[in-house]
Amino acid sequence: MTPTLPILFCLSALAALPVLWPGPGDASSSSLDKARGMPDLSGLSARTDPRVQGHGRIIKGLYYVTEPEGPNELVAFYNACDHRLESRPFLIFDFGTQRYYFDADRDGRLDETGAGNDGIDPVPFAQREADWSTYCYGERAG
Repeated sequence: MTPTLPILFCLSALAALPVLWPGPGDASSSSLDKARGMPDLSGLSARTDPRVQGHGRIIKGLYYVTEPEGPNELVAFYNACDHRLESRPFLIFDFGTQRYYFDADRDGRLDETGAGNDGIDPVPFAQREADWSTYCYGERAG
């Protein structure tokens, strides 16, 4: 699947990201310390409006920066259901290091990380979440 236009645009604006995760190059999906949390977004500013406009199940990407006029540094993908955005992202992509961080059960702990050299598509990751098929009101996702 081809990345959407905003993702492609952001891939052209790569920037070095301050250290949000100690030693991201050392982590792999087979040797993760499950106690590690997802990268900390609290020191960054969201560039994207977090309001959810659509009904039903939506995956919302929020772009984050350290400086208001700087390039997008990472994108965090959240689940949303009928205008309500979850408080924790299930997937984060760091444009500077070209790495993704995945939290399959949305407990705030890192379940997988890896290289995302060609960008990232959140849908295959969302489909691997524990409750993906019944996320929004118990409906079966296709």
